[in-house]
Amino acid sequence: MFPIVVQFFSKAGVKHDILEFIEQMHESADDLFANIKYVLEANELKSNQLVSLGSDNTN
Repeated sequence: MFPIVVQFFSKAGVKHDILEFIEQMHESADDLFANIKYVLEANELKSNQLVSLGSDNTN
């Protein structure tokens, strides 16, 4: 399991939040991208406004 953590700007200011903990069976880049995209969309965040991505232990 690993967390999807975000920092973003809102009308109220800078927000920091753990969106979700996900369990990923396969650690490929494609699977990681699909999971992150799903979590962002489920939380109504736009992936085209994503500035950076950090991960650890990704193959």
